[in-house]
Amino acid sequence: MSFLVNGRLLDKVRYASPGYKHFEIAVPADWLSPDTESTVAVDVDKLYVSPMDGAKFGFILTRIGFLR
Repeated sequence: MSFLVNGRLLDKVRYASPGYKHFEIAVPADWLSPDTESTVAVDVDKLYVSPMDGAKFGFILTRIGFLR
């Protein structure tokens, strides 16, 4: 998974097992501006494909937060 802030790559993480995961990292201050809207994106590199029926699975975002 690639985590992006305002189109810039913040970090890439590979999760090799299912289950709840926690991702937390500081965003460089110069990537943000108090007077403009920021975007946060997650790009899934490879979806899990079920060998049974070919169904594709990604992830479910259950919580997101920002600290200042």
